[in-house]
Amino acid sequence: MSDKKTVSACAFAIGQIGELTNSISEETRQTNDSIPWRNIRGIRNRIIHNYEHVDMAVLWGTLTKSLPELVVMLDNLLLHERNAR
Repeated sequence: MSDKKTVSACAFAIGQIGELTNSISEETRQTNDSIPWRNIRGIRNRIIHNYEHVDMAVLWGTLTKSLPELVVMLDNLLLHERNAR
């Protein structure tokens, strides 16, 4: 957390993930409502619109807990989509 470049890069990456949720169809979001789409977008908005006051504990929790959980959920979603084809 003391390395400002690392913090900035991590915040940017989380912001990008939130931004990319815009390209996911409403149908996909509704069908996969166990994925916290609104929270993903919310953390993006907090980072982008209030960067100077980002709570480092929230950012750290997102990186270490929420992001790995999201990766598992998205992997499962992609696996399900591939098997459906």
